[in-house]
Amino acid sequence: MYFWAGISWWGKTPGVAWTAADMKVCWRHTKNLCVGTLFEDDGVVYRIVETRAGGDDRNVSYVDHFQFPDEAVPAHARIFVSTHGEVRRWHANSRAVLATRDDLQPPTAMQDTAKTLQIYADALYPSLRRLGINSIVEDNASPHNNATIRASHAQHGVNIVGYTATEDEKEEIRELIRQQCVHYRREQDKRAQMTKQTRELDRLPSWPPNSPDLNLIEIVWSWMVKSIRDSDDGWPSDPELLKQRVVEAWDSIPLESFRELVRSYRFRLMAIHSANGDRHPQFA
Repeated sequence: MYFWAGISWWGKTPGVAWTAADMKVCWRHTKNLCVGTLFEDDGVVYRIVETRAGGDDRNVSYVDHFQFPDEAVPAHARIFVSTHGEVRRWHANSRAVLATRDDLQPPTAMQDTAKTLQIYADALYPSLRRLGINSIVEDNASPHNNATIRASHAQHGVNIVGYTATEDEKEEIRELIRQQCVHYRREQDKRAQMTKQTRELDRLPSWPPNSPDLNLIEIVWSWMVKSIRDSDDGWPSDPELLKQRVVEAWDSIPLESFRELVRSYRFRLMAIHSANGDRHPQFA
């Protein structure tokens, strides 16, 4: 292997300065070689920053992953370059081991079970004890509804409110989901939605997959989406800026709006009941 040091990135047009803005760090374990793929050689973990498809010489460029684990690679960084065949061999020999290392789990902004349990320990369980509540409603998101989460609830004396659907009821719900997906343009989106929603019917205790009128937090999300979308700058393409906009949108909601939303719940229940469980035109 060899490396290129300096502000001109090896493989880019000669004389063109490479800056941190040229790429965003996104590292992962993949079967094929792509930007962000990790591999190991001589005990050093590297991350690919350019594949042979991106370079004029068809070589693969990479950096020491632990020197630049969570930031864009600066201009002064050592950028190593090797042939595609060499990197592919190193990757094949190290991929399985690297994928199991705790210190090399790719970063994610998604909610997972570990994050959920931490939130429950820090906020949910203390609040339930303080208020004398031992029953909650969970939606069907996988971080909320799995064996580990249920074991944690049982350990803290928390009961999940739900229902057990009969086979006839499940089929009726599946038909409603089919109707909901009928206008999806892509068949793969229809199949994905059907698979996701119908799988939730077999989780016990279960909760209706969709209840846009009664799930108050979904209404809050819609407020936030509208606030970001209708802002002067529009919807940010940069993930970090999007995070900032989301926090700002949340902070901009007056406390009284949350109180009014909670106070509306009794009327929402009455309206949905009057429509035999269907969407009420007041909320559609």
